[in-house]
Amino acid sequence: MESKVSEVDLRIEGGSVTRPRVVSVGTEVAAAFELIRRDYAGQIVQDNGQAKGPFVAFGFPDTPVEVGVRLNKTRLTIYAMERTPLGGSLSDAVPGFSAEERYDANTGSPVASIKDGRVPYLQLSKGPVVRVVATPSNLRALLDACLGKGDPTPSPPANPAMPPAAEPDGRTPRARRPMTPEDLLSQLDRRSELGRQGEEVAVRHERDRLHKLGCTAPDDHVEHVALEDVGLGYDIRSTWPGHERCIEVKTSSAAGADFYVSVNERQVLKDLGDKGWIYRVAPGASGLEVVETICNPEKCIPEDRFAPQVWRVRWS
Repeated sequence: MESKVSEVDLRIEGGSVTRPRVVSVGTEVAAAFELIRRDYAGQIVQDNGQAKGPFVAFGFPDTPVEVGVRLNKTRLTIYAMERTPLGGSLSDAVPGFSAEERYDANTGSPVASIKDGRVPYLQLSKGPVVRVVATPSNLRALLDACLGKGDPTPSPPANPAMPPAAEPDGRTPRARRPMTPEDLLSQLDRRSELGRQGEEVAVRHERDRLHKLGCTAPDDHVEHVALEDVGLGYDIRSTWPGHERCIEVKTSSAAGADFYVSVNERQVLKDLGDKGWIYRVAPGASGLEVVETICNPEKCIPEDRFAPQVWRVRWS
């Protein structure tokens, strides 16, 4: 058992904390804090403030992922989503992985900060959360998997004697773990939840924009139309006279990431002209925020930036 004790500073970056909160932890926990902050740019975004049973959650740049850490004096305890952002599982991606506890919406009771929803990413409604006792030897692999870095653990080829076929550009493709139907549903659920959160962020942003322009009742002029009709080609209708906008929201888990536009969305935005907008939502300093707004995207985005991803096949 770990017996040496160190101190860590639980200052929340950018928060209202006026003095650091220092707690005593095991040296393995202190080393993990240094690693998370130094090599992963992790910042504490939630601290339960307790002297007994302290718990914090780390957030990371360009991703909504959060990882919880229990501040023990004897071992390094991590709370994470059981499924990685790539759709795989931690047990496949982390050598020597062993979940000490598993929690879902129906069973188990994690720490209060997770149970009460104070760590948005670790919500049991999104999928199971696991408690893992990490070791110095697998901590990096665990953090990489939690953040979606690298590929899931590959499966061996069906015929080891035959090398994998080369990609059209001559590269040898990397093997991947097969995606099960459960994996796909989990990935789609996460994307749907992220998109919903992004639309809510964009609604608040648009109301704030109108308020700054002098609109005294912005709530009356900003309608989240995607809640009632997902086929309009845009998500938000903003109707204050002289400042009308129809806004399609594109949310990504990393700043600068590509986004997808359907045929219907593109045509609708083209027909709207200068009243058609795309709001890009991505993680910022304080969580998801509108990081870019694009007026008349059909006019502003060069044609060579559009790459076809799906083909319609006519079959008689």
